[in-house]
Amino acid sequence: MPLPGAPAVFLSHCGIVYTYFMKNGTPKPAPHWQLIERRGKAGLQSLEADWRHIYQSLPLRTNFLSYEACLSHVEHSTKEPDLLRCLVLSDGERVRGICVLEAGTHSMLKKKQRIWKVLYHWKHACEANILCADDEAHSAMLPLVVAHVRQRPEGRWLLRLGPSPEASPLWRQLPRLSSLSYYLDKNEVVSVFDCARSFEEFQAPLSVKFLRNLRRKKRRLSELEGVSLTTVTSLEEGFTEAYHAFLELEASGWKGEKGAQIAALCDPRQVAYLDALGTGLRSTSDHCTVTLLHAEGRCIAAGFIAHTGAVSCWLRTAYDESYSRVSPGDLLAEVTIERSCQDPTVAVLDMVSGAPWALGWQPRRIQLQRCWINVAPQPLRPIVSGLLQLRLGPVRRLAHRLRERKKA
Repeated sequence: MPLPGAPAVFLSHCGIVYTYFMKNGTPKPAPHWQLIERRGKAGLQSLEADWRHIYQSLPLRTNFLSYEACLSHVEHSTKEPDLLRCLVLSDGERVRGICVLEAGTHSMLKKKQRIWKVLYHWKHACEANILCADDEAHSAMLPLVVAHVRQRPEGRWLLRLGPSPEASPLWRQLPRLSSLSYYLDKNEVVSVFDCARSFEEFQAPLSVKFLRNLRRKKRRLSELEGVSLTTVTSLEEGFTEAYHAFLELEASGWKGEKGAQIAALCDPRQVAYLDALGTGLRSTSDHCTVTLLHAEGRCIAAGFIAHTGAVSCWLRTAYDESYSRVSPGDLLAEVTIERSCQDPTVAVLDMVSGAPWALGWQPRRIQLQRCWINVAPQPLRPIVSGLLQLRLGPVRRLAHRLRERKKA
């Protein structure tokens, strides 16, 4: 049955066969999944209560799936917010998952093609996932979403999911699709640190050379005057001042220079995203922190971290290049990792990218993948599948090898 009061634009039913057993061994009926669509920013806002309920039930939740992050993205980054499609997965009794699709474009064969894609905060996170209450709902979501979009592609013939971890339950039902109807792209990785151990255990596998260099930098730092480390959470009054100090330090360095322009202050959308987290995440389980490292009367390094459940995401870091001899960024990383290992509520420190500067700490590298799915109407589906394989699949790799061979 539809959700009470849901302004459903379209309702899909898809039977997915599972076998469930209760504790006494008797079969448990499979859920009767329903997919309900709501449109635009208003559709997303109507799901706030369900979104927050599911989100808070996830122990390993990340900030980019928070309601605050997604609403900020829709308000400041989505080019066509009226086309937003909020696909709500229900088992007939309660909401079990939400997939938000936005309209976008992708260059295929040197021509931009209109596509649907999962909401992706690409400047703040390297993952784009679907909000689901459990693995059962996660596995059911993909075939339902594909079937639903194929019934109403609205002139957009490709659906992009991810990037999401290769081991995500989202991909379990992918083999149900024709192998020619989708393509997997595995070009991205993200670094994470497992912090459910002592800092001594964390340091044990690190190279002797790396630790020796770190000690030398710490000695150089100790020789400076007025060294201090301050951490302020979004629950405290001084957070706004610390947050602006971080923004100014980031913009004053190479990230703010012409040619780079990747500092948050160079893009109002990035500032709006961080503002939304800083003002919206204000509980003991979900909050933000800014850590400032001072020396000689100035801030020489700063980090912005979002803590959600058992996951801490190091969203951004900044440092003063004139103090490169003490590598303030590395020292800030050591403090952050040590504190995460000491905090019993933190299980994972997510670096939000696969940046090479963190490799010395020997992070766990998680493979991410994107999936491009053909959702064109049936008469056009073989043509789009061919173009998909030509642009992204094995045909492209074969053409590349032939060009290289011709050059040789």
